[in-house]
Formats: sequence, C-alpha cells, structure tokens
Amino acid sequence: TSWFDTVLLENDQLRHKVTYALSQIIVESDFEPIFTRRGEALARYFDILYHNAFGQYEDLLNEISFSSSMG
Repeated sequence: TSWFDTVLLENDQLRHKVTYALSQIIVESDFEPIFTRRGEALARYFDILYHNAFGQYEDLLNEISFSSSMG
C-alpha cells in the first residue's frame, strides 16, 4: 500500500508513471532468489528507474547494467 499511497499523493505523478512504464520495458526477473529473499534489491532497481525516468536512456541502461541485482 505504501507504493500506491506514494503514487497517488505525491506531486511527481508523471515520474512515477514513467518509472512504471520503464519497469515494463526493462524487466528484471523476480524469480531469482535474491529478489524473493531480499526485497531491497528489487527496491534499488525501482530507485534506479525512478531517478533516471527523465534522463538519458544510455545513462539508465548503464546504471542498471552495473547494479547488483543484474549480476
């Protein structure tokens, strides 16, 4: 529910919508044990998408490529 509260009540709703759209395009599997045991890896992935939502696509791919959840 905290994600829904944030998306509905924050002033930057467009950034959240772009983040969600990017998460549907650049997907990471939640099947891996790192995601089922440690939710912060998936949260970090969404943080990367959120912070780069309006940035350069190359920078976004670079940061995701070097994130620990991609390893």
